[in-house]
This record gives sequence, C-alpha cells and structure tokens, in this order.
Amino acid sequence: MRIRTGTRTKFARYSQRKKRASTHWAGMTLILDALYGLGIINMIESIPAKKKIRGYPMLQISLTLIVKMITGLEDLHELENEVEEDPLLAMFCTIESDDTPSIPTLSRDVERYSVTELRESYKLILQWLEELKLIDGSVASVDSSKLYAEGKVQEGTTEVYDSLKKEKKKGYKIFVIYDPVCGILIDFTLFPINKGDSPNLIPLLERARDILGKSTLKKVYFDRGFYDGKHFDWLKKNHIQFVCRGKQGTKVADQVSEIPAEEYVEEKLASPKEYQPKTERGKSAKEKRDAMKEPVEIAERMVDVSNCEEKLRAIAVKEKGKKSIEIWLTNIPASIHSAKGIIDEYRNRWSVEVFFKEEKSYWYLNKLPGRKINAVKCTIYFNFIAYNLISIFKKTLSEKYQNVGIKVLRREVLRKNAIMHFNEGGFELEFNAKKAKAGYHEQIASINSFVEKMREKRDILDVASLPK
Repeated sequence: MRIRTGTRTKFARYSQRKKRASTHWAGMTLILDALYGLGIINMIESIPAKKKIRGYPMLQISLTLIVKMITGLEDLHELENEVEEDPLLAMFCTIESDDTPSIPTLSRDVERYSVTELRESYKLILQWLEELKLIDGSVASVDSSKLYAEGKVQEGTTEVYDSLKKEKKKGYKIFVIYDPVCGILIDFTLFPINKGDSPNLIPLLERARDILGKSTLKKVYFDRGFYDGKHFDWLKKNHIQFVCRGKQGTKVADQVSEIPAEEYVEEKLASPKEYQPKTERGKSAKEKRDAMKEPVEIAERMVDVSNCEEKLRAIAVKEKGKKSIEIWLTNIPASIHSAKGIIDEYRNRWSVEVFFKEEKSYWYLNKLPGRKINAVKCTIYFNFIAYNLISIFKKTLSEKYQNVGIKVLRREVLRKNAIMHFNEGGFELEFNAKKAKAGYHEQIASINSFVEKMREKRDILDVASLPK
C-alpha cells in the first residue's frame, strides 16, 4: 500500500531520472505538512531578512538545523553524508529552492545575517504564532545558563572557574524568557560569562512585552539569582504576578525563622521534575507513588523585603532531616492560591530547565562558533527558530507525542523506513511495516484535525494580517 504525502507539502526538486528511492526518515514529511498547513513556512518565506552578502534563505537554514538535530549527527561532515544518501532529507533542506545549504559551511551561511534584522524576523515569527494562538504569552519563566566557547571570545568576557570541571573556562551567559505553557522560546540576551543574573530580569520581561504586547504577560517564575526587592516593586506596578525562591541570610529568612511550630501544617509536595502521566494506568501508578511520599511542613507569613515598598507572601517549607527552611516569595494573594498552590505554581518553572538540557544535548547550543559575536548571536537565533518549529509540530501530533523528548520523537514518529515512488506531482511513500504505516496515518489525521481547527479560528494563510 502506498501513502501520498500531505497535499500541503511542497518540494522544489526531486530526481526526474529515478523512479524510486529509499529513505530512513519518512516521518519528516509530517513536519512540513504541519508547518505548511499552519501557514508558518509561507510566513517565514515572506519575511525580508537581510543578509550581509549572498547566502541561503532563513527557511532553508532553519530546516537544515532541524535535520541536524533529528539525525543526531553533531559532526557536519557525517551530516552531509547522511543528507546526500537520503533524498528525503535533501529535499527537506531544499524546500522551494534550487540547492541544499552546504552543511560544512553552515556556520558561515548563518553569519551572513544581521543580528538586528534577524531579531526583527524572530519577533515577526512569534507574533504570527500569537495570532494562531500557538503562544500563550501570559505566563513566562526566566533563567540563565553558561555556554562555554573554545578559543578567543569577544566582548570583554573573562574566564571563570568551573567547579565541576575544575578548570577555568571562557564563554557566554545566556538569559532566556520562555513560555512554559506552549514550550516556545520568546527571547534571549547574551553577555560575558561572568555576568550576574539579577540585572537582566526586567530587560527580558520588557523584551517579551515588546514582542507580545504589554498587557499579555500576567505571571512570571524565576529562581533566587534574580531576587531583588526593586524587581518585586516593578512587577507589582506592571500588574505581573510572580513566584520566586527566597534567599537564606536575608531579612525575609530572619522573619520566616520566627514562625512558630504550631503554624506549620503537613502537606505532600510533588517534585519539580515529576512527570505528569496522561493515561489512566499512569495516573493510577502516580497515585500510588504519591501515597508513599514523606509529607513536609508548610507555613506562610507576610514579610518585609529589602528595597521593596510593600510586604510579600513568604511560603516556608520544613523537610524531615533538614535544618534549613526552604522559602518561596510571591505577590499572588492567598485568595487565588494556597501556600501549597504557590509551590505547585513554581513547579512550572522547571520546563525552562528542561529546555536548556534539550538545547545543549540535542541542539548543540553549547557548540557555538568561536571568535565573532555576530556569528554566535545569529546561530542562537536560528537555533531557537528551529526549536520553536519543532515545538509547534509536536502540538499537532496525537496526545501521546505532544510532550515527548527528542529521542522518542525521533524513534517513534520521524525515523520510518519507506520507499519513495516519484511521479510528476512529487512522490508517494510505501511502507513495508504495517505498524509504521498505521503510525503515519494516525499522525496525518491528527495534523489535519489540528490545522482545520486553526482554520476555523481565522484564515491563517492571510500573511498580510501579521501584526506590524
């Protein structure tokens, strides 16, 4: 049995001389079917991102980075061999163009772009996703991570001592603002590796408000590195709720330590890394695990915070066997969330930690080009465009795969052996394995259903409606 590729998928070239060819990545057509159906590829093609000199379009570079991630080949020469041997991967990188980006020189192709122009293009993409309701935008997580670089690093960065590797390292510190509801990276800033966290919170929030609208952002989560009373005042004045971790050795910690023992109540808390099952069997197993958890003691108090005009809620947690008290700070009133509810809210911040882990493990964010800061920033923008495209693609899949990691996505959805039968209109796919064929059909049905729901909300092919 043969399966036609989705009618929305367009390939610019295929071999007229070949009647058929084999591919290991038949599932890659699903990505294009979803992105074309949502009008995202057409929208990216319409963005006039300027390059310094002749180079490959933004869409081709983004799709090539997706191939690099999906195949799991960090070495560019191995990746080039993989693309050359698999006609479907070559077509994927080539979409509506005459040739495939040269993979070994991909870094130079990226560097040809202007950072300013690329940032504006990135902003337009996010605004289009917001139009499609694929970004929530009301909730955000802020975090930072160190990116090490080999060789000389520009912009005055200094060496720092890495306690894990026990050596001095050079590099950058990247600050991101992330939508934990939809799994979309909103924006980032890059500084020398020795930059402190605290001064970067408000600029990141302002950048998000500039992209998505000032009234969009309603709630933000961040860790104790961004703890600052002035930040708390700014958040209140801008009507933004927050939850953050408290610091030991502060005025807040002193007040929390004075809460009497009789005010603490026992509760069972979920781990921030805990998986939330989707199936009835998984939920039942989770209930059993939860029943075996050791309870903690929770209390709360309104406290004064240094450099902050008004009092905030402090949530205190005592764990058995630990002398220190864990602290959470928030301006969310008790009428909206209980003390336990605030801690559960903060668990949403964990998704940005997962984002960094995935970026470094599968998207090779920590393998940046050296020396020129323009190349580094452009590489990150293209990396995040590709990441967001895959995040959107996962939303169109059946429920089982909407929150899976790259390994599962690669193994169960994208890596499927098939024969490509070429014809005048493109090609058809023939699967030998019944399971692969059934899985492909299931995802095509899910993508079509998702796209039709989006079409009911608005005419998503009208790119001219993109916010200016």
